[in-house]
Amino acid sequence: MTKVHQAVYGDKNGAYALLKTSLTDIELAKRICNATDLLDRPSSGYLAQSVFRGFALNDIYMFIKSFPDDDPSVRKGRVLSHVLIVEKNGLNEINDLEELYSYFLAEPDKDPELSCIVIDSENSGSNKTVNLMSREAAAINGILDHSSYNNTLIWVGEDGYLSFASQLWSQLEGSLRAKLNLGVGFNPQKLNTQNHNILYVLEDYESKWKSGGFFVVGKEDLGTLESLSSLWLAGQKDKSKPLDNFIKTFGIVPEDIEDYGYVETVVSTYNNLFTKTEFNSLIVLCDLIDKYSPNQKVAKNEKGKLLKYVVSRIESATTSEILKLNNVEWIGFLGAHKSIGEQISNWVEKSLLKPEFCTSMSSLVEAAFDPKNNSGWWERSFSAGLKTAFKKWSPVYATSLWSWFLTDHNLVTTLKDIIPVNAKVEIDFVNHWKKPKNELAKNIQKFSKERKWLSLHGLSTLQLFSPVESIKSQLEIDTDPEHTIALKTMGESISDKEFIELTIKIGEQRLVKIAGEKLSRSPSLINRLDVKNIVWRKIWLESIELGMQPYDAIKKPDKVLFDLLEEVVNGVEVES
Repeated sequence: MTKVHQAVYGDKNGAYALLKTSLTDIELAKRICNATDLLDRPSSGYLAQSVFRGFALNDIYMFIKSFPDDDPSVRKGRVLSHVLIVEKNGLNEINDLEELYSYFLAEPDKDPELSCIVIDSENSGSNKTVNLMSREAAAINGILDHSSYNNTLIWVGEDGYLSFASQLWSQLEGSLRAKLNLGVGFNPQKLNTQNHNILYVLEDYESKWKSGGFFVVGKEDLGTLESLSSLWLAGQKDKSKPLDNFIKTFGIVPEDIEDYGYVETVVSTYNNLFTKTEFNSLIVLCDLIDKYSPNQKVAKNEKGKLLKYVVSRIESATTSEILKLNNVEWIGFLGAHKSIGEQISNWVEKSLLKPEFCTSMSSLVEAAFDPKNNSGWWERSFSAGLKTAFKKWSPVYATSLWSWFLTDHNLVTTLKDIIPVNAKVEIDFVNHWKKPKNELAKNIQKFSKERKWLSLHGLSTLQLFSPVESIKSQLEIDTDPEHTIALKTMGESISDKEFIELTIKIGEQRLVKIAGEKLSRSPSLINRLDVKNIVWRKIWLESIELGMQPYDAIKKPDKVLFDLLEEVVNGVEVES
């Protein structure tokens, strides 16, 4: 049962004021006084007949019937308003507007007997339905798309309006009822299009409203009920049973009238759940249920079965489908993040070994470790899958990681703690070297220096500096005279001629050995031999020890020999 209080407002000593009320809270009755006056008036400035309105104001909803006050002693245009006042949380008990409106004064009366009206919802209601093809059907179709019409439906003429409004009202939840503005409209300029306006206009005012972008239902207009949501709002429960069952099963509470149309789009998905439903459709279904049924205790079993089915589909999902799960909240599904997270971890571990997923997974990695991503559970799930996979390291993982790094350079830093620290991993990175641009090369250089991965450090350094500067930088950390792997790896990316030239400048013994190998493979470079340079002579000697004939590639061997003898004569100790 709900209480409906009454109040009458009109002229009092020349001002519009409270005349009488059943409310015990007189201050409340006075505060709402101005809102009960007819702020939206006919162009003439005064009423020719009674009109009614309904709208919410703070915590109450007011139903107002305003009469023209024809008392010759009051200002022309003054109205007398009879108001029925209901608390917003009691609107669910008011199911029949026609019954409620029967409590309005039939004639203006400034001193009526007023008492609190008690309405029993069990005995309040209507079994009316809207015909499949009717003027009301046209109006319902317009209401389901109200945002396209400035949230406003205009019913031309008063005939049939109350019956239609009452029918629509009876189908809505209380929270939606409180959003409705009902009753007469005179001036489109006075309209608040932030609300859901379902108004009637007198026929003389119809032309004023046609240019406002509103949904206008003329006296001769007809529409056809076809969608489940329109049938549901029309009270055609047999014909809208799939939607009705879905709403009842999940305790759906729409926040807006258009939401019924959105809910309708997933009904077929739910009813055909196990018949090759597209993965994206499942996500949309769960998203919608979560939005309109966020309480885990509501439809707990049904939500559990649905979640279990979604999780079972993850194993065979594509990367784009997995990405759809990134931002799901699904607070209405018990343990959703845990169940989905565990399956994503398994999916990541298995997919890393599939070459077809190598490149496409980069978008998943970006999303998982995006600093702007607030889905901590998603990052943890993805990290767990990577960690498990990387513990059983495979060379193909290096290919995947390179692909991700090239897409997002910062992932080097993000993933560094997940990547195993061992020589084999570095070798795989080197073997799949991708010649990164500067920003990524800097990240790789820093990463490899921290790990003392000398070969990877050397290659990344080569991307940032000239060969000679790169070698000098490498030698600052590559100090073990027995370690030549990194320098050889760098040497493979430097031309033989340039490597020999930088070796002559630097003179480091490991470089000499590598340069000697290069010379033995390319003997023609001996033409640049300067026998008076000790480093050149060492490179020459290294190549000879590797099997190169000393003078075969020298065009003027006698000159070289004389230069050597001259060095000996001058006291230089020349290699034997």
